[in-house]
Amino acid sequence: MREINNKDGNENQVQECAKEFTTPLKDLFMMATMYSSILVLLFIIVSVYFKIEDRVIFIMLFVSWIICVVVTIIKYYNFTVIRDTNDIKLSYGLFHKKEMVIPIKGIQSLIIVEGIIKKPLGYFSLKVETIGCGKNKGKSKMICPIAKSKVLNKFFEEILPEMNITYDLRNSPEKALNGFLLFRLLKEAMIIGLITIFIPYGYYGFLLIPILLFWHNIRFKDNGLYYGKHFVVMRFRKLDRKTVIIHKDCIQSFEKEQNVLQKRKAIAKYKVTIAGACKSYKVGYISENISC
Repeated sequence: MREINNKDGNENQVQECAKEFTTPLKDLFMMATMYSSILVLLFIIVSVYFKIEDRVIFIMLFVSWIICVVVTIIKYYNFTVIRDTNDIKLSYGLFHKKEMVIPIKGIQSLIIVEGIIKKPLGYFSLKVETIGCGKNKGKSKMICPIAKSKVLNKFFEEILPEMNITYDLRNSPEKALNGFLLFRLLKEAMIIGLITIFIPYGYYGFLLIPILLFWHNIRFKDNGLYYGKHFVVMRFRKLDRKTVIIHKDCIQSFEKEQNVLQKRKAIAKYKVTIAGACKSYKVGYISENISC
């Protein structure tokens, strides 16, 4: 992807023919399986605690998978995105078909979501945030529920060429890693300590510390910020990894926050607030020498 300021240039290209993208049924099955895998973990924990028979566990897992598949297919069946001249048109649903038109000029930001299960399997989903009012203010709209990562560039080229950019993310420097880990692990250790007071065998929770350490290392490496001529790109992770592409014309404020310790290490937290959307994004532990 490369950064372009082509609100007018791409219009003539799109007028030639409408471009269409449809989510395959097999990807919807994969999406449902990913959702049901979360239930698998819950059932395993419950079965161990209550000593449920293996046969009952298998039936519960199978039924939960069937429910997830049915619900996902009914909701997202034949999810189609069409790029018209100045709009993106969405249509989806099996029994209750929904149609939506999103004006290109109303799109303020694009969010690439790579879930904790989606990313290792090479999948992503896309959302956009648009100018809204009332109940729709600050809400994101799904424009691609699931797709393989290899089609991401094609999606940008055909559906949203206005946001087809190249960016070189500035990741968190290694000198910020200790502070990042300490702040999070200290808070989680305190929570586990409180659990041990009120719950029998709660001290087993401290066995989670190495797992949490590994997870926070992943989160730290995913942190990133790009501040370009026309766009700001922020990448961060809690569970899902999100990459947010924001057009600078839609930014209400770009703020830098620092405490005393961060200032000594020349790192800072950056916050972007989107105009009129009551929505803001933050990414921390980034080098402070970013042009604003």
